[in-house]
Amino acid sequence: LYDVGWGQKLFMGCVGKGRPTVLFDAPTGMSSDAWALIAPKLAKTTRVCVYDRAGLGFSDRPFINRSQPDSGKSPKGGLPYTTEKMVEDFHRLFTGSSKQPGPFLLVGAELGAVNMRFYTQLFDSDVMGFVSINPLVEGMFSIPEKTWVKHW
Repeated sequence: LYDVGWGQKLFMGCVGKGRPTVLFDAPTGMSSDAWALIAPKLAKTTRVCVYDRAGLGFSDRPFINRSQPDSGKSPKGGLPYTTEKMVEDFHRLFTGSSKQPGPFLLVGAELGAVNMRFYTQLFDSDVMGFVSINPLVEGMFSIPEKTWVKHW
């Protein structure tokens, strides 16, 4: 576990050597175990890292935003945990806490794909490529409920 700031700890596992460093973000609601079959195969030729987002796998639950009035360090469920917050955690984990060598080839599935795409916008100088697997539609949560009911 690596401290990404304010005592928040995230799990990360890395294997292999070489460049680029391939960073995986798991599908919605899944942990880094989702990559258990592919990571060792890729690690034969390059460095591969998997991690668990806050609240999943071995990582701590998300903390309250310390800039909020009357907030503390304790985890609080039910609050929005945004893509931006996940990407900031991810960036601190890979470039700060663990100092992984760049450049990064980002691989994400579903929510992980949304996060990785957003990472490319915020930290483009860290990224040499991006693979999106079955990505979520970014505006899906702003679609009116009646549209979802009609669709399904």
